[in-house]
Amino acid sequence: MKERVKDIEMNKIQNALFYEAKNINSLSVRSAGSLLSTKYVSNYFHETLIKQSEIPVIRFHDLRHSCAAWLILNGVDLKHIQVILRHSTFSTTADIYGDVSMASEKEALNSLKI
Repeated sequence: MKERVKDIEMNKIQNALFYEAKNINSLSVRSAGSLLSTKYVSNYFHETLIKQSEIPVIRFHDLRHSCAAWLILNGVDLKHIQVILRHSTFSTTADIYGDVSMASEKEALNSLKI
């Protein structure tokens, strides 16, 4: 990840005249700052990261749900989670994660063999 950040920073400098500023904080960009397609990111995740590790096969999108669950377990409020996950409305975040019970989440996570 550190290498990826270094590469992106170098690309921002080298391509400063035409780097897409709207994507300035994204890690999913090409050298000129255009966003990578979701299909490319998902394929890279499966072909490179999953196959080279010993983690179970999951969908790339499942990482969003894992992130939200961990944020909830660590006391982050739903409004901040909405911003982090870039849901367009608070109600989307609340509908999906609002009824997550802290006790049941902790119990579920404790059952994992990590």
